Amino acid sequence: MEIFTVIPRSSSAVECEPVVLRQNKTTRLVFKPLLVNNPNDARLAVKGCLVFQRKGKNDEWEDHNELHLSRLRAGVMA
Repeated sequence: MEIFTVIPRSSSAVECEPVVLRQNKTTRLVFKPLLVNNPNDARLAVKGCLVFQRKGKNDEWEDHNELHLSRLRAGVMA
């Protein structure tokens, strides 16, 4: 079983380490979860986002959030 670190952000939310979904030497896709206290529906306690990352010059992962619409093609990831 894998252990994840959580960081409290408020009294009702904690941020978790990114979960790697896909990775190669220079790029990766991660899910950045945020666990929240949802008093209306306990089943909806996870928020998050998918982030594409590239390895920087200093060998640390950097978020890459630019999306060039001119590079999008049907059935192909840009």
